[in-house]
Amino acid sequence: MFEGMSAGADDYLVKPLNTDDLELRLIAAARVTSLHRQLAHQRTKLASVAAENRWSGSRSPAITASRVYPPAARDMEANLP
Repeated sequence: MFEGMSAGADDYLVKPLNTDDLELRLIAAARVTSLHRQLAHQRTKLASVAAENRWSGSRSPAITASRVYPPAARDMEANLP
């Protein structure tokens, strides 16, 4: 196990394979992947708003936050079990 994890594995399954365990791990992996995508999207959006603020001279954090974070919160709430 240690060798595999050291080589870059994120998880492991033992044999004989338990299909319920596999399904649960796939669900968890899909959730993590979705969160990574949401984070990447929010970073891109925040960078865009920050760049726009630099060009417009706006320095209001409230305006920046209201344009970036509420959609992320709404998206995350929609994905909660």
